[in-house]
Amino acid sequence: MKIVGTESARESADTVRGGGSDGRTRDAVARSVQQSGPQTAAALAERLQLSPAAIRRHLDALVATGV
Repeated sequence: MKIVGTESARESADTVRGGGSDGRTRDAVARSVQQSGPQTAAALAERLQLSPAAIRRHLDALVATGV
């Protein structure tokens, strides 16, 4: 699935490819879902010590890049 037409999704995809702290956090989000299965944003946020909104942004970026 690819999100089209939103600048923020494109910027997020670029961040994932570019690495940096956002990339490491997205890797942690992806690993958590892969290891523990489907979870709510609130559960992921608690586990990774982030806000649910931040988790949703990372999930959106992962979806945008096809992860």
